[in-house]
Amino acid sequence: MNKSIQISLLALATSLAISAPAFAKDTKTTVATNDKVVINQLDSTQEVAYNCTTNGTQQKMTAMYGIKNGEIVVAQVKVNGIISKGLWRLPSPLMNVFESREADGTIWTTLPATPATLHSVDGGKLSVRKNGRNAIVLEQCKLDKAAKSSK
Repeated sequence: MNKSIQISLLALATSLAISAPAFAKDTKTTVATNDKVVINQLDSTQEVAYNCTTNGTQQKMTAMYGIKNGEIVVAQVKVNGIISKGLWRLPSPLMNVFESREADGTIWTTLPATPATLHSVDGGKLSVRKNGRNAIVLEQCKLDKAAKSSK
């Protein structure tokens, strides 16, 4: 792995390492506070595996999506065993955009998907804030159909 990839992954790992433990679908306490919705419990979760690139090198990643009332409301990404904090879905008609509310500025984008289509839609880019700007860590994330992921 070249030095540039190592630095990018280190930046991602550092920002994700500050993360809280993974969310659980049967959590009884507040899991998330979205700007307009308080989520006390997720109805279900779905994990999806992706193959992404970073500086031309392949990198595996998974995303766990939290579903409430038939909508994807939160995601967490896992790269090299490091799990992000909750990334909250932002309203966007063109993409599924999930953003951290923390200073790390983590953003995960996917092509438009619903809970029913998560396992058939490619991802997009994962970025983190670096020096006041978002830096792409992983991109061109495509479904890893060979990987086991939960439905």
